[in-house]
Amino acid sequence: MMAFFATLYYAGLRPEEASELRRQNLVLPDEAGKWGQMQLTHSQVRSGSRWTDSGDVREQAPLKHRAVGDTRQVPIHPELAAILRTHVQSYVMAAPNSRVFSSLAGGPVTDRMYLKVFHDARTAAFTPEEAASPLMEVP
Repeated sequence: MMAFFATLYYAGLRPEEASELRRQNLVLPDEAGKWGQMQLTHSQVRSGSRWTDSGDVREQAPLKHRAVGDTRQVPIHPELAAILRTHVQSYVMAAPNSRVFSSLAGGPVTDRMYLKVFHDARTAAFTPEEAASPLMEVP
């Protein structure tokens, strides 16, 4: 989950964009200190089964505020490139369409997964007063 949250922090991705990131969407430099690039193509939105065409809780959707088929180029800061390179080498299958971030079962990272980790970390890092405030309430 560290690389998932690093992607939100360094690249400004929405969680639903990061959860649909594929290996083929990353251009990671071979050497340290170099910038990389990612190409976002779609997101995995959690709308609820009553609001999707398929009846599934989540559905693949175009990028927010973009037309169907539009992409978004995002630079990868050298620190994020190093984190992603290590993550990809350790956890991502070699197939180009493999998810960069996945659940233990191989599916997408769900909001339940990342929110539990996020709120546990928030509680551990903040004072009780900070934790009771709206500061960093959502990733």
